[in-house]
Amino acid sequence: MYKKIAELKIAQGNATEAKQYQDLYLKTNKELDDRMKNERDFALNEVMKEEKIKHTLETKKTQRTTLIIISSLIFITLFIIYLLKKSKSRNLKSIEIAQKLLKEKEITEQETHKLKQQINEAFDEIIQLAKDNNPSFYTRFQEVYPKFQSKMLQLNESLKPSELTFAAYIYLGFTTKEIADCTFKAIKTIENNRYNFRKKIHLSPEKDLQIWLRNYIDSES
Repeated sequence: MYKKIAELKIAQGNATEAKQYQDLYLKTNKELDDRMKNERDFALNEVMKEEKIKHTLETKKTQRTTLIIISSLIFITLFIIYLLKKSKSRNLKSIEIAQKLLKEKEITEQETHKLKQQINEAFDEIIQLAKDNNPSFYTRFQEVYPKFQSKMLQLNESLKPSELTFAAYIYLGFTTKEIADCTFKAIKTIENNRYNFRKKIHLSPEKDLQIWLRNYIDSES
């Protein structure tokens, strides 16, 4: 409006008043520009404040998320290390137990082999004493088979030493002919001895004497 009045005054040739209205126009225009600028700056500042707040919140959120992720990774790493150490410790313990068992097995096998060897040697010695009809045969037999005599006497307390010796020959697997040859007796005599021995231990004829005798002596009962 001031601008139009100023233009009108200029058209009327009134320069002084025209200048006054021109100044008013410029002043008013400047005030409007300043006010618009201030409003624009205020609005911009408000937007920037909101963006800053938003950015701060996002940063904090990101930091929290990062902290959680890092903490989780550290926990997982420590847990994996724990499991690996535990697994390693378990494996070492298992290896140690396995080695110990293997060593014990080797010792047992050595002892078993040694025992078998001793038994075989003792068996061979007894067989040779039996073949030679050596007087110490039955004494040595008792040393190797200590439960033989006690179990035989459970069958019949009246068994004589000669009958126990005869039973030892049977237990070792000697046939009637072999016993006859070793003891320098007739086969018929040995057959009679078999018959009488069966009667004394109450063994039925259909049972094999040597097999029955071995099963009886070797049983745990």
